[in-house]
Amino acid sequence: VSVYLDDFGTGWASLHYLRSLPISGVKLAQEFVTELPQDQDIGLVRAVRELSNTMQLEEVVAEGIENEDQRQALIQLGYRLAQGYLMAHPMSCTELMHWLEGRKSAPWNVAPPPPNQRGDEPAPGSSVPPLDAVASEPGATG
Repeated sequence: VSVYLDDFGTGWASLHYLRSLPISGVKLAQEFVTELPQDQDIGLVRAVRELSNTMQLEEVVAEGIENEDQRQALIQLGYRLAQGYLMAHPMSCTELMHWLEGRKSAPWNVAPPPPNQRGDEPAPGSSVPPLDAVASEPGATG
C-alpha cells in the first residue's frame, strides 16, 4: 500500500511530515501548478521534486493540471505523475470503466521511464498511472 501526503506545501502538509510519517510520496498542491510555466513558483515546484528524490520517496504527483503548458512544464521539471482536468474530469464508476477501456491502446508515459522500468507500467509499488493518464478523483475540484 502506498500512502501519499496530499496538498504538499500548504497548511498542515509540511516538511515535518516527511520525516515523521511513513509516507510513500507527496501530492504537490494545485496552487503551485496553476500559473505554470510563467510562475515564480517554478523554483518551488523543482525543489519539491528534488526533495522527493533526496528523501527516496516513490514519486511526486502534481495536482490540478488543466492545460498542456502546465503538463509540459512539469515534464521538463522531471514530474511523471499528475492529476487534473486535462486528463479527465470526475466521473462515475461506469464512466471510469469506459474511460479506462479507451486508454488501453494509449501510451502510458509522456516522459521517458526510469531505467529498468517498462513504459506501460506505474512505478513499482505505485497504483498511480503516469502523467498523461491520471483521472481526477471523484468529487475533486482539479
